[in-house]
Amino acid sequence: MMKDKLTYNVDEKELLIKDEVTERLKPMMIECAKGIIETQKTRENMFIRYHCDADGISSGLAMNEVLRSTRPLSRQNSSVRYTLADAFSDINKIDSYKPLMIILDFGSGPDSNDGYQILKSAGFKIMIIDHHPYDTRPDVDFYLSPWVLKDDVKERDLSKYTAGYLTVEVARMLGLDDAYARKLISISLSGDKSPLNFEKDDNTALVFDYMAKYSMFPNKLNFYAHVLSDDRLRQSIFMQANDKINNILQKGINVIKVAEYDLADSRGNPKSDKLILGIINIDKVVVKYEFPSKAKSVGVMFDYLNDKYPGQPVVMIGYGANIITFRINSSAFNLGYSGKNFIKEIKAEFPDMVLSGGGHDKAASVRLVEPEYTEVIMSWLKERISSAKK
Repeated sequence: MMKDKLTYNVDEKELLIKDEVTERLKPMMIECAKGIIETQKTRENMFIRYHCDADGISSGLAMNEVLRSTRPLSRQNSSVRYTLADAFSDINKIDSYKPLMIILDFGSGPDSNDGYQILKSAGFKIMIIDHHPYDTRPDVDFYLSPWVLKDDVKERDLSKYTAGYLTVEVARMLGLDDAYARKLISISLSGDKSPLNFEKDDNTALVFDYMAKYSMFPNKLNFYAHVLSDDRLRQSIFMQANDKINNILQKGINVIKVAEYDLADSRGNPKSDKLILGIINIDKVVVKYEFPSKAKSVGVMFDYLNDKYPGQPVVMIGYGANIITFRINSSAFNLGYSGKNFIKEIKAEFPDMVLSGGGHDKAASVRLVEPEYTEVIMSWLKERISSAKK
């Protein structure tokens, strides 16, 4: 899958996806690749932390494969934060002068800063490859994110450049085989429903999401790689996962509430399209601790609405005890609807009710301090959306 030694002519590698955004990100990719090479030269340890979904797992597999000869430590992260507990645990695992922590598909938010500060105090260098929006750029040694270009390019949907894609391009600069690289990119893009023009692998993305839910096994990346290479095993896992998705879909159809709202152009004239708003109490369909998760289940119902109302702008909201999750399609996004912006507004309107929250324009979630706050915020959201004040 890769060469025996890391490639050193990183500047010469052509990108698999070439457009204005990726070409402007290429110098940052090169910087990350050279940072890894320098760490390898000094024989310092490397530690890979990757998010617990298809995009994060694809990122982890790419980095693990290209660093296999250095035997990096790795760990799947169930949260989008790098916490103090994570930092203390990781410092305890590594006995090295200047190890490199590689954070993949999470960790761009300010709620990770305390963990990073402890890592730095312990001598770690930190690399983040992520595609989640941020308010303040993380203060780390290496940072690769399409959102660093948010004020410099016309593209608004920067999250479509997934962490898996970005990590694979860095790994290719270090010798990752192009066939394996393409496979991982296709899984990553499918997992996060990226509209980038590239082949997709929806089935394996579902398999990885399913496995991640039950990943109490050791050496996770090695097992994910094994499943990727075993067609029979992968198909068996897919069939199980797909059955569970279909079960959630059938339950959700009986619970979901759908409303249609008229839209007007800039002159106030009615449009032929209508805004489709789906709302579901996700606690009524999910099984606790089982697949799919609440967020994944909201995504299932979002796909259902997109299939039922093709081409129409769709906003999907799932809520439960302490959580509200948003899914927004491209048509609604182009009208100005944004999950991350909804969360910013919620934090501003109800600052004492919010525990944490973040995500992308098209997929985002917020956690609340108390379950009773959910009803208050949902009432506000319905009014906010129905009034068409985007």
